[in-house]
Parts: sequence; structure tokens; C-alpha cells
Amino acid sequence: MLHLGSDRQICNIWMEDDHRNFITYIPPNIDPPYKWYQFYCNGSNGKNRIGTLNTLDNSTTYWVHASMDETSTAEKIRGGYNENKCFDLHGATGFKWYFEEHDYNDCKRIRDGN
Repeated sequence: MLHLGSDRQICNIWMEDDHRNFITYIPPNIDPPYKWYQFYCNGSNGKNRIGTLNTLDNSTTYWVHASMDETSTAEKIRGGYNENKCFDLHGATGFKWYFEEHDYNDCKRIRDGN
């Protein structure tokens, strides 16, 4: 899960395995597919500012990649995970944006409105 918070730029969030294979699950009816892992960085298209993504299976070790469109900064990578995780993506476009791990249960409560 992702807690999104920035401006109206587009954020890209996806997962890869240890061989850098793209393993983010994209439902078959999404066209074009990249729309599934792009979010407004301010969270306006996530439920309670939380975006939820899944991997193709729940047994593969994965790394989470994040990038902001129209910036000169490289993507940020967190990983070696085997369980559900939550990340906070915040800041502004350019050089000052952050991608930090947060408590999964807190993100779940925020997303579900509990």
C-alpha cells in the first residue's frame, strides 16, 4: 500500500523480482496497462489517499520501485520483501521527495476508514 502525498505530478509505483522482472499484478481490463501503477502524487485517485498494488503471487521476494514523472531524480527502490508493506511517498517534484516504509496496519486502517 502507498500513502500518497505530493503535488499533481504523476507517480509511478511498481514491483520487480530479484531478476528485475516486472511482477505488479494488472487486471486484464486495464488499458493501457501502465495506468494501473500510475497515481497522482497527491493521492487524489487512491481511497483515502492510499493506493493498493499486488504482486503476481504472494511467494516471490519483491522490490518496490517509485519514480516521479518530469523530474531529474532517479527512481527509488526499497526491498527484499516477502510480506505486505506500506510506503509513504511524499514531498515535491524535483530533488525533494521521499519514499519511506510505514506501518502496514496503519495504512490499512486509513484506507478502509477504520
